[in-house]
Amino acid sequence: MKNKKFTKKFIFFNHLLHLTKSIFFYKLLKKTNSFPTVFQIQIVNTCNGSCLMCPNSTIEQNTEYIPDNLFKKIIDEIIHHSPSPSIILSLQNEPFLDDNLFNKIQYVKNKGGEKTQVLVVTNGSLLTNEKINELEKSELDSLIISLDAFTEETFNKIRKGLNFNKIKTSIEKILKSNFSGSIFVGYVKQRDNLTEFSKFKEYWRKKGVGIHLDFVNNRSSDLKNFKKICLKYDEYSFGEKIVYFFFQRYLNICPTPLTTVNILTNGDVILCCNDYSKKMILGNVNKNSILDIWNNEKYKRIREKFRDNEYKTIKACQNCSVMNLKFIS
Repeated sequence: MKNKKFTKKFIFFNHLLHLTKSIFFYKLLKKTNSFPTVFQIQIVNTCNGSCLMCPNSTIEQNTEYIPDNLFKKIIDEIIHHSPSPSIILSLQNEPFLDDNLFNKIQYVKNKGGEKTQVLVVTNGSLLTNEKINELEKSELDSLIISLDAFTEETFNKIRKGLNFNKIKTSIEKILKSNFSGSIFVGYVKQRDNLTEFSKFKEYWRKKGVGIHLDFVNNRSSDLKNFKKICLKYDEYSFGEKIVYFFFQRYLNICPTPLTTVNILTNGDVILCCNDYSKKMILGNVNKNSILDIWNNEKYKRIREKFRDNEYKTIKACQNCSVMNLKFIS
C-alpha cells in the first residue's frame, strides 16, 4: 500500500514538473506538445451543490450525460497518442451523479493500464457505503474530496446544500477501506475559511491524507461574488506572495493551452475549465479528432497570443483573475 501511494505521489509531482517544463519550452523555443498530456472530461454537466466559489448555481442548463460511444472514442484516441496521460473525470460538475462513473474508470484503465492516471474531484456528498465498496474495487488513482472548511459552521457558509458531517464520515470510511488510490482533501482559500486552514491541514495530515490547496478565482469573470470572497493582499503568506511575483515577472503564461484539453458532455472543447459560460469553444470531438482540434488554427493563435503577451484579447482570458493577478483584492 505505502509503495503504491508513494509511486502515485511521485507521478503527481512529476506531472507538475512536466507542466513547468512545457511552459519554459514554449517560451524559449516557441514550440508546444503535438498532443495534450492532460484531459478533463465532463461525464455529466450538473452538480448537486451550491458553493460560493462556483458559478454552477447561477447557470441554468438541462442535465446531460456524455454518450458512451463518445466517451470511448475520446479515451481510445487519448491512449493511442499518449503513453502516460492524466485523465480527470471531473469538469464543472459532480461526477458521482453519473451512475456509470466506475464503468468509465474501468474502461480507461483497461485501455491505458498503469501509466494512465485517472483522477476524480468530488464534493463527497454521494459517497454512500455502496459507492465506497465500488471505490475499493476500482483502479482509480487519485480521489480529491472538496471540503474547504475545518468546522461545520464554515462549511455551511461555503458549500451550501451539502452535509459536512456526512462527508467527513465518508472520508473516514474510505481511509479504513481497501481503496488503493491516493486520497486528498480540497481546500479553496477564501475569506470565510482563511483562519481555519492551519487546523484543517494539521488534522488531515495526521490521518495521512494529502492537501489539495487552491485559491478562489473569478472563473474567467463568471463568478459574480468574487470580490466579496477573495482574499486581501495582506492575507496571503509571504511565500504565496513570492510565487505571485515569480509568476508575474518570469512566467506570465497559462499552462492550459500548452498541456490541457477540456471536453464537455456534448463534445465541445473549451479553452479553460474556469470558462463556465463557454466563451471559447475550439472544436467538437464529435466532428473532429482531439489531435486535429489541438493543432487547429484557433489553438495556434491562442498560444501565439500568450507567447506575445496578448492574452487579454482572448475572450476567456481577458478578465481572468489568475492571469491578470486580480485574485488579490
